[in-house]
Amino acid sequence: MTAFFIIYALLLTGRLVRGVTENVVTVSGDSVRLGLESVREATGCVLESNRGEVLEYTPGDREIRGDIDRIDYSGSNGTCSVSIRGANSTHAGVWRVTAYTGAAREQRGGKKTDSRDDNGAARAFNLYVQEPVDLPFKHVRVCDGHYVDVKHVNNYESVTACNLTGPMGQSVDLLAETRGDFQLFGQCGVHMKVHVNSSGLWKLVAADNDFALYIANFNVDVYKLEEVEQPGSANMSVLQWIRGNAGVIRLPVRPKICQIVDPNGAIVAMTRGVCYHNVKVASVLHEGVWLARYNINGMLEPVEQRFRVVTVDRITLNASVDYTENAGVRLLCRLKSWRAISLQTCNFVRPDSRTIYITPVVANERYSAYISPAYGYASKVLECGITIRELASVDYGAWRCDLGAGYSPDMYGSVLRVGHPDSHDGHTGANGRAVETRADDVHVKRGDPFTIKCTVDFALKYCWLRSPNGTAYSVTQGEDVQYALRYKGDGLSYGECGAQISAAVDSDDGQWSCFMGVVDGGEENATVSVTVTESYLAAEQTEIAVSPRNDPVLSCHILPRMLDRTVHYCRWIRPDGYGIYNDISHRYTASSSYSQCRLVILNYSPKEDEGRWTCVAGLAGSNGQLEEASAHVRILPSVIKPKKLPVFMIVILSATMLIMATLIVAFITIHKIMLRKRSSISKVPPEYTPSNLFQSDFVIQGGKQCVH
Repeated sequence: MTAFFIIYALLLTGRLVRGVTENVVTVSGDSVRLGLESVREATGCVLESNRGEVLEYTPGDREIRGDIDRIDYSGSNGTCSVSIRGANSTHAGVWRVTAYTGAAREQRGGKKTDSRDDNGAARAFNLYVQEPVDLPFKHVRVCDGHYVDVKHVNNYESVTACNLTGPMGQSVDLLAETRGDFQLFGQCGVHMKVHVNSSGLWKLVAADNDFALYIANFNVDVYKLEEVEQPGSANMSVLQWIRGNAGVIRLPVRPKICQIVDPNGAIVAMTRGVCYHNVKVASVLHEGVWLARYNINGMLEPVEQRFRVVTVDRITLNASVDYTENAGVRLLCRLKSWRAISLQTCNFVRPDSRTIYITPVVANERYSAYISPAYGYASKVLECGITIRELASVDYGAWRCDLGAGYSPDMYGSVLRVGHPDSHDGHTGANGRAVETRADDVHVKRGDPFTIKCTVDFALKYCWLRSPNGTAYSVTQGEDVQYALRYKGDGLSYGECGAQISAAVDSDDGQWSCFMGVVDGGEENATVSVTVTESYLAAEQTEIAVSPRNDPVLSCHILPRMLDRTVHYCRWIRPDGYGIYNDISHRYTASSSYSQCRLVILNYSPKEDEGRWTCVAGLAGSNGQLEEASAHVRILPSVIKPKKLPVFMIVILSATMLIMATLIVAFITIHKIMLRKRSSISKVPPEYTPSNLFQSDFVIQGGKQCVH
C-alpha cells in the first residue's frame, strides 16, 4: 500500500518521454530488467542511461557496461533487453532503450545511428530505486500527548518528496501539506504529536531527484501515564523504619535517573535505573515527608512522588528477677516489637549450663513455666518466665533466657542473676549488686584474626576496649571504621562484650582492657592477655635452667583453644644442628600427643645440649593439609648454687659459733695470765720466809733495786 502510494505520487510528477514509458521499481542491491521486444529481429541497439550516457550494442553482445548485461545474448531472436546488476541510488532515473531492424540500418547507409530517429522501436523506463536507511532511534517510547521528532540524518541532493505513512494507513506528504499533528522537521522529518492509537510501525520516505527513494522505519510505543495524584497528609503512603536499623527507600519504577530528597530539602541520593536510598541507621531525625523525583522514557519533565517516613522502636527485651515472699524467685523475659509477632521457642539456661525448655502449664517439684501468649499466637508483647519455688545451690548465679520469635533465625535473650537476697559478698556495682567479670586470654599467630571476649553476669548497655599501647576502640555492630571494632558475640543483653581484630600485629601483644557498661549499674572492667606468636606452636618454657637433681624437660604445644589443628608428628633440632625424632638412645626420650611435643634429656651434656633448641611439629588441619610450625627453647648454662639453710639452722649455728668463740677467748685469757705468773717466779725466786707471808719482792734491774 505504501509503495503503491509513493509510486503513484511520483508518477504524477514524472517526466514524459517519447514512445512507451514503463515504471520499474526495485530495491537497492537487486538486479533490474529493462526489456524491449521488437516486431522484427533487431540488428542494432542503443541504451541511454539516466545520466545521459549513450551506449550502442548489438543483440549478440554479452556485456554492455561493467554493471549492465544484455539479456538472451545467445538466442536466435535478437532483442535489445538489458539487465542492471546491483542497482542502487545512482541508477535511479529515466532510462531509454531503442531497437533498430535491418531495413532501417540499410536505409541509413551505414551512417551513425541516431537513437532519436523514428525508424527504431523505443521504450523509456522510469527506474525507482528503494534504499533502506537507518535512524539513530528505531524504537521510540513516549507518553500519550507528547511529541516525537524523527528525521533522516543524511543530507540529500534534492528532496522532491517527503512522505510519512502510519500504522493505520494514514499518509501525508510533509513537503506539500501541513497538518495539526504533523509538521516538517529538517530536510525530511516529522514533528508529530502522538496519541494512544499512534503506536505501531511508521515509514518516512525521502525522494531524492524523484527516483531515489530512501526509506526509514521506526516504531512508536505510546503508553498512557496514570495521573500521579499528590496525596494529602491523610492518605500519603507511609514507610515505617525501625530505630537503630537500616532504613530503605525503594520505589517500584525503573527511571533513567531518580533523586531522593529528605524532609530538610537536601538531595541525599541520585541513582540511575532505580529509585533507591539506604539509611544506615534510622532515627527520629529521619521522620517527615520525603520526595522522590524521577523521569521515565517518553517524558521530559520529572514525576514527583511524596511519602512519609516514621520510626518505631526495634524489638527490645527486658529481663527481671523478682524474689517472692516464700523464698522463691521469678525470672521473666519480656519481648516488645513494633508489630505483632508470635513466640516460637523459649528456654532458660541454668548457671550449671542445664537448659530448661519452657512448656506452658508444665511444672515439676521446683520449677513452673509461664508464657503469654501461647506459642503461635501473635502479639506485640511476648512474655516468657520461670518460677523457682525452692532455691537450690545450682540456682544461684547467672541464668540466661533465649527467645525465638516470628520466622527469623535470630534469638533474643538476656542474662539474669540470682543471688542470695541478703548477700553482698564480692565486688558490687552502683546499685549494690555483686558483679563478676570474666575474660579469656588469647594466643594468636601474627597476621591471623582474633577475638577479644569478656563477660559479666548482667546485661550491658555498651562496651569498649583499650589496646596495650593505650588506643581506645569503640565496639559497634556496623562496619569497621577507624578506632571502632566490629562486635562479635551473642549480644550485649547476655552480658557479653566481644570484638574481632582482623589481623594480629606486634602492637597487639600485651594486656588489653575491656570496659563494660552494666544496665542500671556502673562501668566494669576486665583484663585480657593477648600473646602474638610467630607460628601456631608455643614453648611451655622459653628458658630452662638445668638442675643437677632433675633431668631437663623441653615441651611445646599448639596455641590454646585452637581446635582446627592437631599434632601429626614432632621432631627436635639440637643447638649444634643434630635432629632428633623418636630417639630411644640413652640420652633422649621423645613423646607427643594430639596437641603437645615433649623431650626429656636423660644424660645432660653441656657441650651438646646447652643453647637454643627448636621444636618442630607437623600440624594436620581441618582441610587435610599438613603444615610445619616451630618454637624455640633455650637451655641456660648450668650454675651450681650453694644450698640455702633454714633460718632455725642459721640461728643455732650462729649461737654455737658465738659460744665457741667466747670459750676460746676465755681460755686464751686465762692461759696468758698463767704464763705471766710463771715468767715472774722463774726470774726472781722469792725468799722463803714462813713467818712473813707478805714480805715485798725486790727486783734488781740495771743495777737498781725495785720493790714490788
